[in-house]
Amino acid sequence: TYYSDLIAAGYTTNLGLMSILAGQSLTMSIIPRRVFSGTWGLSDTLPKGLKRHGYHSAFLTSGDLAFTRKGSWLADIGFDYLEGHDYPGYQGVKRFHFRSVPDHLLYQRSLEYLDEAPKDKPLFLTIESVSTHQPFMHPQTRERDIEAVFRYMDDTVFEYYEGLAQRGFFEHGILLIVSDHRSMTPIFPEEQAALGRKAASLVPMILINGPGPGVRIDAPVHQADIAPSLMALAGESVCPGEASIWPGAPRAERCRYHVRGDQRDLVDVFCNDGEGTVTLAGDESRFVNSEQLNESRQLQILDDIARIRLLAQQQDDAFTE
Repeated sequence: TYYSDLIAAGYTTNLGLMSILAGQSLTMSIIPRRVFSGTWGLSDTLPKGLKRHGYHSAFLTSGDLAFTRKGSWLADIGFDYLEGHDYPGYQGVKRFHFRSVPDHLLYQRSLEYLDEAPKDKPLFLTIESVSTHQPFMHPQTRERDIEAVFRYMDDTVFEYYEGLAQRGFFEHGILLIVSDHRSMTPIFPEEQAALGRKAASLVPMILINGPGPGVRIDAPVHQADIAPSLMALAGESVCPGEASIWPGAPRAERCRYHVRGDQRDLVDVFCNDGEGTVTLAGDESRFVNSEQLNESRQLQILDDIARIRLLAQQQDDAFTE
């Protein structure tokens, strides 16, 4: 199943993880003293929700988990096992950005972990790849070309899929492939013309062997929909208004938010009845432009954004690191 209208929560990996793994519909911009703002000490994250139903959760990456305290945050949201660039099996391998090894070695390691994980529990495994990050160097040929790097990604992900299929993984397992954010590079004029306001926020997602037939889903989806969808599949009770990524599932009529990276005080807003861009300025937050959203609707959206930000601030204040 391919999702054609998935909106990313923000412009960095951290913001994407906060949305995908902690279900945050509007993620806060990175503040040096408070990375992962508003998501420390949460009780209803994806790993914690699945743990309530007996799952073992693991997070594997080839990057440095100490960077921006990512490892500490992943442990806080409930992962049972964390593994990064310092995995002993990577010793002696040439390193790239974030001290990472090439993606194909990360995927090989994740297949090995399937054999090592507890056999008496279902497994939730998150893999964070790194090779497609800037500066876009092909890890095998050293070619500096964005297309070559993404073709490397396509090849290595397909090899991983084949490895899972050979193990019989898809007899009982689901593979969800999703981008954390768009490339942190300028938007091409062709992108802007084709995608409009969504040029900065639209990212791909592919579901293999999930519920229902394989289809193309054009319905609006946000990264924050992933956590409640997976928890509901495992048997966790979620709010009736939560949106779902599953084919044919009812979807709540709500707005999707994307924190912009080019101007950090801007949030793009995508609703069923229109869209626009909001500038964040406390009580003076306002729409700088909009399409088909009348004044009353704009005020509702501004109230929703303020509510989300205030709750995040309260969560930060209540949590003692």
